[in-house]
Amino acid sequence: ISLDATSATTQANSRPYIRFDAKVDWHERHKFLKFEIPLDIHSDVAYYECAFGWVSRPTHRNTTQEAAKFEVCGHRYADLSEYGYGVALLTESKYGYATTGNVMRISLLRGPTYPDSEQDQGEHQFSWAVLPHKGHFFESDVVKAAYTFNSPLPIRHTSSNSTDSLLHTPPFIVEGAPSVILDTVKRGDDDDFSSSSTDKTVVLRLYEAYGGHSRPKIRIANYLKVSKALITNLLEEEIEEVKLIGSESADGGCSIALSLRGFQVVTVKLCLENTVDGAP
Repeated sequence: ISLDATSATTQANSRPYIRFDAKVDWHERHKFLKFEIPLDIHSDVAYYECAFGWVSRPTHRNTTQEAAKFEVCGHRYADLSEYGYGVALLTESKYGYATTGNVMRISLLRGPTYPDSEQDQGEHQFSWAVLPHKGHFFESDVVKAAYTFNSPLPIRHTSSNSTDSLLHTPPFIVEGAPSVILDTVKRGDDDDFSSSSTDKTVVLRLYEAYGGHSRPKIRIANYLKVSKALITNLLEEEIEEVKLIGSESADGGCSIALSLRGFQVVTVKLCLENTVDGAP
């Protein structure tokens, strides 16, 4: 069990999380291993991550339908919040949650004998964390913290005189919309990956994570020479062209302005000119 001295994200008022690292040699039958934490929080609903958003489920069992929802499938986080404060469970490999009243639980290991009598048997290594946060879930950095918990920042050692542009300026920065997540950065599906090809595209996939309207601006570093920006569908088929806005700063570069509805997924394809030395 560890408590980081640094905050979970760079967002203002971010708190550090309590991390649990477990190594288990599991040989139980008809047993269920869970982690639970009682909280001084009262809310009728809890929030669980799904693809590009969240779902809410009741924390009470007033009806038979609600009683049947004793466990909820979720991705990287579950959150219980009230006005001014909340607590989230973060995980990198466990996806069953339950919240009853003020008690949150996460399912870790099972020992069933049917249909798979060997399910979860053997050695396991996994981690989860408890993240307290200021403000309600919709005002928090839970989504970003869950991302960093699942994909920790790699550390790379280079010489102090390195000319690699990526070491000095990130290629893409999302500004003006804390609820918008840059989920994917990749090469275009239609690119020719041969060494002689000069036509290169970079695809950015963003989504609005909390369910509200937002107007983000994507700032693009000056070492990426973008000739054209396109909005596409998920198959990367062109829908419309987006205006490139020149930067007023000394660093140069450009930016594009977007408008997203709640939970909307947007794919942006950037067409690059011939790259320069130091560019990716």
